[in-house]
Amino acid sequence: MVGSFGPLIGPVKSTGAALTVFEQIDAPADGLQPAAKIPDLLPQCTVCILTATSIINHTFDDIIDAATGCRHVVLLGASTPLIPEIFSHTPVDLLSGVLVTNPGEILHIISCGGGMQRFGGVIKKVNMAKLI
Repeated sequence: MVGSFGPLIGPVKSTGAALTVFEQIDAPADGLQPAAKIPDLLPQCTVCILTATSIINHTFDDIIDAATGCRHVVLLGASTPLIPEIFSHTPVDLLSGVLVTNPGEILHIISCGGGMQRFGGVIKKVNMAKLI
């Protein structure tokens, strides 16, 4: 898992799967590995759950290169572009993001400093398999 998705950690571990979580930290801590270890450790993984923030912070290309051997690559998070064609030449095979169902209200929440925890009634979480 590249980027710590707290709500997913328990369910993934409950399957008995080994879980490595990479974060922007300098040294291993609290079960997390530093992002600098991605080139060494991610190629050993069978599934990659990747934060869409990697597109924003310009780390996506390097991470995706390390994930080419993964059986599945999921791009996850509110900033996930739900446009499968963008990822046609990558190993990403599932897009997991959000659709805004009430634009006016989400703008109000954001303008008041609210984040994902407050979006419950104004977004819909969606999953989209890459079909190309």
